[in-house]
Amino acid sequence: QSDAELHADQSDGKPWWWSAGRLDRGFEGGDLEDDREVSRAVAARSWRRELVMTYANEVGTAWVTNLLLSLREVGIEHTLAVTLRPQHCSALATSTARLSCAWSSWQMRGCADANNPTRTLWFVRHHILPRLLATTRGTVNVLLLDGDVTAQASPYPLLKGDGLRAHNLVYHLDHAARCDAVNIGFAYCQKCAAGGRASWVFDETVRREAAVCDGAAAAAVVDNGSFWAESDGAGITAGPHRRGPNGRPWTTAKDQKIMSDVLGSSCCGKESYARHWPASFTVVDRARFDAKFSMKSCATLKGSRQKRDVRWRELLLPATAAAESVAVAPSGLVDSWHGTGEGELAGWGGGWLTKPPAIAHMVGAQAAGGKLEVMNALGWWRYEVEEVVAHVRMKAEVAMADRAVVGALPPQ
Repeated sequence: QSDAELHADQSDGKPWWWSAGRLDRGFEGGDLEDDREVSRAVAARSWRRELVMTYANEVGTAWVTNLLLSLREVGIEHTLAVTLRPQHCSALATSTARLSCAWSSWQMRGCADANNPTRTLWFVRHHILPRLLATTRGTVNVLLLDGDVTAQASPYPLLKGDGLRAHNLVYHLDHAARCDAVNIGFAYCQKCAAGGRASWVFDETVRREAAVCDGAAAAAVVDNGSFWAESDGAGITAGPHRRGPNGRPWTTAKDQKIMSDVLGSSCCGKESYARHWPASFTVVDRARFDAKFSMKSCATLKGSRQKRDVRWRELLLPATAAAESVAVAPSGLVDSWHGTGEGELAGWGGGWLTKPPAIAHMVGAQAAGGKLEVMNALGWWRYEVEEVVAHVRMKAEVAMADRAVVGALPPQ
């Protein structure tokens, strides 16, 4: 089908993206490490070559439920929640909300930690997306959303508008208008080629994280490692090169910082770092250091905020792949609570009461009393969430082996 056919209104007058009532609820997929299960999930959950994917463990049940219910309310049923255990997926699918899901047994090499499932949870989406593109040969567009997001309207009219439809990756900003300053709580991949430049961003993000998790690979980034050999030998940097607590560099939102560096690297056409270095170092020669690693100029997005242009940049890595590009979502499509000073309608300013964005990201709302409390005050938290959490809790209580999970669930 052509884009014109895919995006034509439906026979009952509903817009093309309206899938509520068209797709069955409560899809319970298998392990997405099996390509056949990826194909089955896409066949069951995509709509007119679109799929919305999110992720959660048991602790995030309430958040992912609220997100998926908000999407359903605006007509979007083509959703898939990725969980880390089949039991959790089964509980979501059999709940009163009948949420659709699949699970993944994937564990990043050297990073599996039963006491810290967040590491796997953060990166599993980046692992799955390139495989989904490969399985579908890039024919399905995927919108990735964090759990602390809620939909007030469909994002598709703006995503398919004149400004964004020409670009492959669409993020929203976390700070300045730069490739290396994006927020990955909202990421849209449209017409992304399997194995292409957009797909490389996700693959390279997982590779960089694995490099600092895996003990053998990490030897390359500490003293006498290959990562620093050239710059140390040239008098650009110097040691000591050490990793953080427990042998792993510590940072908040690590996946976001790593992906920002990767995205900046692609915009600059060279391996670059700014947000997350794999180990400590000392700069000896600032000018040559910036020439080798910096993204100060090459990662700046094109376009003018004053002229209300779409801010975008070409992706350059890998050089052998076909041209693809990245753009940032304009205000009204997705806005965050804290804002960025780049034209977003920040939630704290009060504008969401009268003009809410299609997608609201609650990042930064902790300072206002908490994300859930703010969403509740805005009328964006749904009471049906409690029923789903109770059902997941009940399922866990039935399975004695899941006692630890019960204790981790939020109170009713």
